[in-house]
Amino acid sequence: MSDGTPLLETWLAAGAVKYPGVTVSPAQLEATLRRLCPDARDRALLVREDVVLVTGCLCGDAGALGHLDGLVSRLCATAGQGLDTAELGQRVRLLLLVGAGEQPGRLASWAGRGALVKWLSAVIHRAALNLVRELKPAAPESALDERSSGGESPEAAFMRAQDATVFNAALKQALDTLPERSRHLLRLYYLEGFTAEQIARIEGAHRVSVARWLGQAKRALRATTRERLAQHLSPSHVDSLMRLSNAHFAVSLEGASRRG
Repeated sequence: MSDGTPLLETWLAAGAVKYPGVTVSPAQLEATLRRLCPDARDRALLVREDVVLVTGCLCGDAGALGHLDGLVSRLCATAGQGLDTAELGQRVRLLLLVGAGEQPGRLASWAGRGALVKWLSAVIHRAALNLVRELKPAAPESALDERSSGGESPEAAFMRAQDATVFNAALKQALDTLPERSRHLLRLYYLEGFTAEQIARIEGAHRVSVARWLGQAKRALRATTRERLAQHLSPSHVDSLMRLSNAHFAVSLEGASRRG
């Protein structure tokens, strides 16, 4: 047990008031706090009751999972109007707690800043949009044939170009050099489709700050990618690839994220 046990007990007591029946040990809470905020001086920025709830959920506490289930059901009823809310809720629960493929459950990515309910609302809104897209009627085969016969899209052409493998490798290496927070923001914005305003609610920050962080992360990522490419390619070749990637940055980032 750490020397901060009395403070941890205060957090646990606050969590018990908001979320009765949640059982979390000081050691479990401390492990979560170290992950979310290694510098103890910054922990005042965290929403302590919600941190306790998320800790319980990630540790499999039945009481915590029950509260989370209630939140998800209530939010799905609002966001999923016109949809099968039971289906939406099941998808969200799997997304939060199980994940997909090699990706862990999304609940573990909650940063602890800003109310959990706002973060859940954004996640559920995105899941509802995905479900709506899936339920749209498929395009007739003739339409698909016409679309494909007209030539590849610029995105597909770029991703299928011979240079894509080299570029994605360099981008992946550059991505690995970024701080976890920068990678998290880029993933939310470019890969998962959250708006800057939604990310601001998730992070408990101002939208302008989120936009600035995203800009800084993108510039750092591109600068490092250029440096890696320059080790193998001519300057003109690097310039060409960087122009292509800038036009289709989300496609580039998705390709790099799938590697290794």
